Amino acid sequence: MIVFYTTDAAMSKPCEVYYADVRDPSQLGESATKVTIEGSKVTSILWGPLDQTVITGREDGKLVQWDLRVFLIK
Repeated sequence: MIVFYTTDAAMSKPCEVYYADVRDPSQLGESATKVTIEGSKVTSILWGPLDQTVITGREDGKLVQWDLRVFLIK
């Protein structure tokens, strides 16, 4: 089971999106894969077609589609 979660832009730090497979304890906590988001913060995430992408909604109204390989290669 794969989960995504985000952090708010706070204390002069940018928003970050975290990705982890909860079946693998080594990926949880500080070991989760993260991608830093520049600009407007991410407020929602949903799976794209065939679970190969995720789509993020941002505070400024933009939608961004991410290829999961972006998260997997980090």
